Amino acid sequence: MIESRQNNYIKRLIKLKTKKYRSKENVFILDGFRIVMQALENNMVEEIYISNLDYKDLDFKKIYIISEELMKEISETKNPQGIIAVCRKKESTIIPPILLLDEIQDPGNAGTLIRTAEASGFKTVIFKKNSVDPYSQKSIRSSMGSIVNMNIFTDFDSKEIYKLKENFKFYGGSLDGRDYNTIKYDNNIVLVIGNEASGITDEIMNMIDIKVKVPMEGNIESLNASVAGAVLMFKIKESV
Repeated sequence: MIESRQNNYIKRLIKLKTKKYRSKENVFILDGFRIVMQALENNMVEEIYISNLDYKDLDFKKIYIISEELMKEISETKNPQGIIAVCRKKESTIIPPILLLDEIQDPGNAGTLIRTAEASGFKTVIFKKNSVDPYSQKSIRSSMGSIVNMNIFTDFDSKEIYKLKENFKFYGGSLDGRDYNTIKYDNNIVLVIGNEASGITDEIMNMIDIKVKVPMEGNIESLNASVAGAVLMFKIKESV
């Protein structure tokens, strides 16, 4: 039983709650039984930590027992399930259709968009530089496990995005775009969803081939970024 906050394993877990150390080590923390099991199936797990002894007989070599107090400190949920894991980030490949998130800031939106991307048949989610970290615990919870299934890329810079333009057609969610019902889509697509407050950055907007909007009724000016992304992704997959 590990009970001390000064234990080196615990010190590392606490550091991994920050983006800096997750990026440095190329790992992240998963919290909860179901998502840890998904990561085990994907061979992503390095270590498992439990405070609930019901999990002590899991078929995995590196299982460490920690106190409930330490589990509560490391977990960011009100009622931890008593199991967390340190996981390697998945070896990802860029496969269309692709969702490109342009400086999305809310971790809940990020996780929801990853989850919806998987549900709608998109294969890859790319986070442009200056976007939120999808490997934060809040984003992972919002993804409901999709973070371990999808091809995820973070901190994409301008050069990498320009390179995408060589092979893919860019569609951008925009209030001054064309009605999404009037557009012909194909699978070789990058769908861009912009920042919650300011939309797609000028830099990325200059790369957009077709601007697309969701037709709306009433006095609504815009949709939440994750809602707009969901509607557009399902529309695109319905059409290709």
